[in-house]
Amino acid sequence: MDSSLPARLRNSPVYKSAPETLHEPLPEFQLTEGSFKTRDAHANLQVTFMRHIQTGELAADIDSDEFSGIEHGFEVFRNAIFRKRTNPYIIREFMMTADFREHTLDPGYRFVF
Repeated sequence: MDSSLPARLRNSPVYKSAPETLHEPLPEFQLTEGSFKTRDAHANLQVTFMRHIQTGELAADIDSDEFSGIEHGFEVFRNAIFRKRTNPYIIREFMMTADFREHTLDPGYRFVF
């Protein structure tokens, strides 16, 4: 990944620093450069950076969360207790209702049941 991305997120008004403690690095990588989360109240994107120990190659763990702040703590607790993951359908619905007229946050995917 582009090595300028951590600095761009660090300086972006859209992102804030976030704990990286719940993110495991890939094999032979170590967490570096920080972790950043969008400032949205719902359907946040979190990017956690890591570097390869020998080559210095940059990689990221990118995930979405239902909530921010203390509500995210309850989400993490619920997922840990019930061995679940964040539901991508819920994330999509949060994004679609955030701007229900223009759909500027439409992630571009649909669910078929």
